[in-house]
Amino acid sequence: MSGGSGQWSLTDGAGLTFAGEVNDGVVSVKLEGAEIARYETGATIKRDSVVSDEIHGSYVGIQQEKGLLADPPPPLLPKVPRAPVVIKRTPVTCSELPILEDQSGPPHTRRASTIEEFLERTVPELPVDRVGHTLMKPSWEPKLDAKGKVAKANFKLVTKIVRPRWAPAHPPPSEKDRALSDKAVDLIKKHEEKHRDIARTAAARAICAALGLPLQQAKKALWKAWCEGLRAQEELDLHEGQFHVVYDEDSKVIDVTMLPVGKRPTYTDTPECK
Repeated sequence: MSGGSGQWSLTDGAGLTFAGEVNDGVVSVKLEGAEIARYETGATIKRDSVVSDEIHGSYVGIQQEKGLLADPPPPLLPKVPRAPVVIKRTPVTCSELPILEDQSGPPHTRRASTIEEFLERTVPELPVDRVGHTLMKPSWEPKLDAKGKVAKANFKLVTKIVRPRWAPAHPPPSEKDRALSDKAVDLIKKHEEKHRDIARTAAARAICAALGLPLQQAKKALWKAWCEGLRAQEELDLHEGQFHVVYDEDSKVIDVTMLPVGKRPTYTDTPECK
């Protein structure tokens, strides 16, 4: 954190810059003028406790020559530049944060000597056309004040990321196969973490939407905010939801990348979002 006693700026590990000010011993964290959190002066601001507007986070599909899709390998494609995805920002003015529980276990190890072999192996718990997935389970136990309004939301978000990791098999992989396998793992990991972080941002906004309202109004406001997060999940996959394998003219894998899905996902097809 830097700056004087009145104003300060903070850049997190992802390069996202927050600005704020100190008044009466309280640090006000802001993004583009919208307050997103408050802390007592001297508090340690952790990455997970700051509500970020980065798009993050529910599945990645896969295309490859054998087993998963009937289509032949696509021709060599140029890299497709994509503009960053942005969630529409809304002010967050409450201090309650969601209860976060991460149930992700270790990634599933896939031993392979080639990138083709790595991609052919499926991850347990997932359909064969997916290489990663982020499970999200929201719940809340509101506490009412004397006037019957929500004083505390007690919103809990459980997330679980299922994804692979690569380990060399015998015979040892080539440097090219090592590099492509490492890249595939990194692409999947970053994509699923984006889904998780979108969910965390939506959970924080859902709390703020519900606080201070009568129970039934709070319930509607909370799930409306949560569903906006689900729409952001759909937007993410529209932009980069398809894990794509690039082949040369001899049907050899020469690259892996993320491409938009062909059809909008339906994560908002739930009773709460109707």
